[in-house]
Amino acid sequence: SLDGLVNRVGNLNREVHRVAQRMEGIASLMENRKQVLNAIPSLFPVKGWVSSEYGLRKSPFTGKTVVHQGIDIAAERGTDIVAPANGIVRVSGKLGALGRAVVIYHGYGIVTRFGHNAKIHVRKGQRVKRGQIIATGGSTGRSTGPHVHYEVWVNNSPVNPRNFIIDQPPASAIAS
Repeated sequence: SLDGLVNRVGNLNREVHRVAQRMEGIASLMENRKQVLNAIPSLFPVKGWVSSEYGLRKSPFTGKTVVHQGIDIAAERGTDIVAPANGIVRVSGKLGALGRAVVIYHGYGIVTRFGHNAKIHVRKGQRVKRGQIIATGGSTGRSTGPHVHYEVWVNNSPVNPRNFIIDQPPASAIAS
């Protein structure tokens, strides 16, 4: 009957609408997950080798045991440093003992810091993409030679950058 057909078309129309709403929800969820993944500092920021790991170490200046809040990556002066994830530059310039530094806010409470740079190629407030060159390695600030001091902070606390890096460099090449 015509009434039955109209009823079935109405039911199908409501079902199509419900499916479309679910699909929009799934698309929104996927976009959010993509943004979260793009905020995770998963790239190793510079070609070089880790000369000092995260955690307790003897200070090269005082000889006393101190907490090293990042990793030091030995790299020739002028070696490109890249953003390990998408973000917004919060600091681009001198930053105490880090000398010429770049600080990037990636969202979700994640911040990366890069110290001792020779040159900085980004400005405060600039959006950067994962893999974009942000600076070149150097030895500015309190430094014993050309390297990049690299830190990752989550919710205002330093964490080991190696926890995020997908393509891990070799362990420290420090003689014991």
